[in-house]
Amino acid sequence: MSARESWLAAWQRRSPRERALIALAAVVVAGTAGYAALYLPLARGLDAGERAATRARAEVLVARRLADEVAGLAREPHRAQTADLRAAVARVAAGSGLRDALTAIDASEASVRVTFADVRLDAFAAFVETAGREELLFPSEMLLAARVTPGRVRAETTLVRPPAP
Repeated sequence: MSARESWLAAWQRRSPRERALIALAAVVVAGTAGYAALYLPLARGLDAGERAATRARAEVLVARRLADEVAGLAREPHRAQTADLRAAVARVAAGSGLRDALTAIDASEASVRVTFADVRLDAFAAFVETAGREELLFPSEMLLAARVTPGRVRAETTLVRPPAP
């Protein structure tokens, strides 16, 4: 007797009530397996997609804001506040509270090399951002070396001012 035949014979021996319970159990097991195999991964994927879409919307808003800012900067001509590069760097360093941290300023006609022996990284980043915004001095080279104290660096940067249009 084959396995199929023995299964059919066992099925026939069961009462209608037992058959109904076995069929119900099979439906419950199949439904649970289908839920676990199909629905849960789809639901997780939808949740991940919604989170990614939310992040993407936030990034689009930031990009639009930055594009508007760039367009505004392009419309209004901006001039450096200080013509002398050495004086410009000294003024920005003083305004950023880094006058004492400034170790060296080596200026040439086209660029200025600035060295901070020991400065907080966030303060240096603010210095670079302010130099670009107020004095049109942008980094062309930068060297940051970590110090023993966390969050502090030795910073050397060469700042250049693009030629006026």
